[in-house]
Amino acid sequence: MISHAPPEFLALVEALLGALSPTEQAPDAVLTQLHALFGPMLVSSLQLVDRRDVVKVSLPGGRFVHQVTSSAGAPYTLYLDLPTFPQVSVEEPEPTQAASPTYVSPKSPGAASPAAEATADGDDAASPPPSQALKLGRMFCPCTGFAFNTLTAPRSIFCKHILAVLLADRLGKVVDTSVPLAAAAGLLGLCGAS
Repeated sequence: MISHAPPEFLALVEALLGALSPTEQAPDAVLTQLHALFGPMLVSSLQLVDRRDVVKVSLPGGRFVHQVTSSAGAPYTLYLDLPTFPQVSVEEPEPTQAASPTYVSPKSPGAASPAAEATADGDDAASPPPSQALKLGRMFCPCTGFAFNTLTAPRSIFCKHILAVLLADRLGKVVDTSVPLAAAAGLLGLCGAS
């Protein structure tokens, strides 16, 4: 997990990505705001999406991985647990949240979940599901850009490959494919040289 990603930033990214829809063209206002957050990396990610270089590979057993083609033409395999973003309307203002965001720390064994605590207290039974924003800070890419800009120096929380997967997923532009068991082993690097 990327420890330097503030929860407020992740919530902002979640809200902006939630405003994207596979059935409509991306609003200019949302793209401008995403560009303000990610700079030139957004353009690189959108180029990967436009070139159809984001592939969701379905594996036997219902699991999947994403492959994004590098600038050198080699695929990076990303093992991502993509968040499910709530649909956000660009015209409507965001509902106000609590003044101070709550950081969700890893649970110790036996700790109750926030939803269970809210239900036990009886005061928040109809609250929306917890934010998926924390999943955004738990993504990994094997590219050197991610290693340099995210792991060794906190310059960014994503690389262009992760951002491309998030954008392609929200815009409905992921190329879907499936592989048999033998190909899945090779894809995941499980086939050793004899």
